[in-house]
Amino acid sequence: MSDLQFHQIPDVDGPSETWVTSNQVLDRLICYHSEDIKPATRIATSIHHELEAIFPLLDKICRRTCPWCPDPCCIVTKVWYDFIDLVFLHLIEVPLPPGPLAYQLEEPCRYLSPRGCKLPRLIRPWGCIQYVCPTQRRNLHRRKPDDEAKLDLTLDKIRNKRYQLETQFQHAMVCRAHIQAD
Repeated sequence: MSDLQFHQIPDVDGPSETWVTSNQVLDRLICYHSEDIKPATRIATSIHHELEAIFPLLDKICRRTCPWCPDPCCIVTKVWYDFIDLVFLHLIEVPLPPGPLAYQLEEPCRYLSPRGCKLPRLIRPWGCIQYVCPTQRRNLHRRKPDDEAKLDLTLDKIRNKRYQLETQFQHAMVCRAHIQAD
């Protein structure tokens, strides 16, 4: 781990000092607890596989709806990277996003372009990945109810695994702290 890489995205400023520092601290913490964190890494890898399995469907429904949406969720919704989003990205060892979605809560997502999100789907926050708008849901239900059911099932599994990931990560941090305190 310890050699952080950030995605290079055209027309987007590079990482801010705060973003880099925060991710360096998390990276060091993960490196320091590398043995204790193995169960969390296995969960993150499992989440990664589950996500890759649903991305083709999510890409397909987005292509059918997002370009014509009069009120894109990327503009009106406030989403951010939560701690588990960042833990997940560090554990699966992919290049990190070059920065937060916005520096101020009232700003729209800086990765939104006329052709959609500039971020690869895998490194988007969970809030963005799992959101299926009402129009997308109606289209999916009408055209492919089986796909809708599989998507919902997979999203539920990922939600549960994210909770497990958070629990395992916290457990690893607490266990090492207790061992050192003794």
